[in-house]
Amino acid sequence: MTIAAIVAILSHGEHPQTIRGAHLVDSLLLWFASRLGAIGLGLFTVFVAFLAYQCSSIARAGYTPGRRLAGIVLVHKHGRELSRTRLFIRALLSLFSWALLGAGYFWPLLDSYHRSLHDICTQTLLVQRKLHLS
Repeated sequence: MTIAAIVAILSHGEHPQTIRGAHLVDSLLLWFASRLGAIGLGLFTVFVAFLAYQCSSIARAGYTPGRRLAGIVLVHKHGRELSRTRLFIRALLSLFSWALLGAGYFWPLLDSYHRSLHDICTQTLLVQRKLHLS
C-alpha cells in the first residue's frame, strides 16, 4: 500500500487541497517541534552541567571559582560538612528562585543573615573567608 493510498483512506473523501494544506501545517509543526527538541536537549545539558558544577568536590569544600574570587565560602549553619545531597537540593532550589522571577535572590534584603531562599531551605550560609598568613 502506498502513502497516497493511506492518505486517501484516512482523508475520508476530503478535497486534495485540504489534505495538502493540513500536511503543510503538520510539517511546519513537526519542524518547529524538532527545533524545540534541540533547544530542550541543550537546556537539559546546561541543567546537568550546572548541577554537576554545584555538586562537585570543589563545591563540597564550600568554594567555586566565583566564590574564591569573591573571598566567600559556603558553610553549613551548624558547621557540618556539606553533602552532595545538600548541594544538589540547594542547586535545585536556586533554579526555583530564578523561576520565581528572581524573588529568592532578593530575600537577602529581608533576612538578618543575608541568606537567599535556597540557603535558608538548606541551612547554608555564605561567609567571608578569613586569610591565614603564616
